[in-house]
Amino acid sequence: MFFSHALAVASCLEKPVQLIIPENGFISLNIPSTFSRIGTSSTRTTHPHYMKLFQQLLDIIGLPVTLINPYQFKTKGEMLAECKNNEFVQSNLENTMSCSHPDNGRMLKEKEARHCGYCLPCVIRQAAIKRAGMVDNSSYRDNHFKDGKTSKICLNSYRLGLRKYNPKYAFMTIQLSGSIENDIENYTNLYIRGMEELASYLEEI
Repeated sequence: MFFSHALAVASCLEKPVQLIIPENGFISLNIPSTFSRIGTSSTRTTHPHYMKLFQQLLDIIGLPVTLINPYQFKTKGEMLAECKNNEFVQSNLENTMSCSHPDNGRMLKEKEARHCGYCLPCVIRQAAIKRAGMVDNSSYRDNHFKDGKTSKICLNSYRLGLRKYNPKYAFMTIQLSGSIENDIENYTNLYIRGMEELASYLEEI
């Protein structure tokens, strides 16, 4: 949907356009934490294989749009740490949203959307903030994985994934959610660094 909206605007410009997709490379790989989560837990719309196929489609239909993810080989923590205006990021961090289902609190009669704290985007967010050495004043419903069955299942899944993770085989693991033909070493190293960020955060839970 987001790509389609951007393409609709880009096509009106009647000139070659670069469509920037600013997604951190680790989450775009969409590596399942356990085999039971393959293909179910998050979108693949920024996965390099998907973007490659989407680019081919654009080329075939003659739309002069080039898809670019400038952070394809950066973890979210690296993106935060390398931000040119850290003061701005820190002061506005709590006003940003990463959660995949921020409105679930309506079942608890909450009136404002906030982070659940336990979905993968929430966990990657918190791991990244820790990696960047920033203070996190964001509102989380259950980022200590204590208040519900779903959060506990998620935590067990992350821990199981970390237990099974072996950097020796990372070059194969990166292929789980889609074929990667180029830059294998870069994607492998990205995945390893991303898993290190995740482990660093979860070891404190």
